[in-house]
Amino acid sequence: MFAGQVEYTEAARKYAEKFENYDCLLNAISLQFRVQLYLGNLEKTQEILNDQLNIAINYNNSFQLMSAYINRAFQYHLLQKKEECIESFEQATKHILKSKDNYYIAMTYINYAGYLMEFKEYNKAKENLKIGNEIAKKYNYIKPLALSYANFGVLYSIESKFNKAITFYNKAIHYCQQQNNTNEIIQIKIMLAELYLKVNKHNLAEQLLNETLEFSNNNNSRNNLNSIYEELANLSELKEDYKSALQYYKKYKSISDELYNSETSKKINNLEIIQKTNLLTIERNNAQKMANISMIS
Repeated sequence: MFAGQVEYTEAARKYAEKFENYDCLLNAISLQFRVQLYLGNLEKTQEILNDQLNIAINYNNSFQLMSAYINRAFQYHLLQKKEECIESFEQATKHILKSKDNYYIAMTYINYAGYLMEFKEYNKAKENLKIGNEIAKKYNYIKPLALSYANFGVLYSIESKFNKAITFYNKAIHYCQQQNNTNEIIQIKIMLAELYLKVNKHNLAEQLLNETLEFSNNNNSRNNLNSIYEELANLSELKEDYKSALQYYKKYKSISDELYNSETSKKINNLEIIQKTNLLTIERNNAQKMANISMIS
């Protein structure tokens, strides 16, 4: 499934480059990033992200800049770099507000809220989530509504309001089903399974984890598999099935080490340095251009 998407995005990128269509080119690059992120290829995503940011800054389009900074936030989140992730979301929000595109304004606020909750910035998360959810409800945007309800599920789970959390996770799944968005359904089911473990509904948790495991194995989603094996290890331990718990934990550790090993981190850090150097060069060149224009006028 995703091998086909890799080939499709590469073909779309080459076609857009040939005709110098920067909107199509940046959309293709962003899709390349999402596919590789889903597959857990973090070195490749950093290379793609460098290209996207460089082109987007030169193109100077608010929507495309938002997309690039959102992708950068996703990358920093996976690398567990809190400050860089938050700074990227702030940049994304600044650019998308200029575009006045309500759909993506809602999506940016809602995405940002989800990551703020992970970083334990709960008050700021609530503010962003409420803004995004209100916009999504006003215009009946299905995908932003699904994401906002999933985030409300996370929030209520953190606040130990477990029944409300279950209700909102199921609302999120309902909206995802309207768009046939299987991967997002899988991710929400993993979160719901984790919640079922908290409230001792082990059978429901096991059912969801087995469903998500089959899909994620078939589609080689290492990020999903990483979470699923961790929860299956927890479930097995709660059931006092220590043999299975050990097997699942080993699988979780194997994928986790593969995703975040030291060589990968070193390579990504080197690519980040290249990215920052390129961005400084672009900003300096743009500033020089503006100075020259001012002198002429």
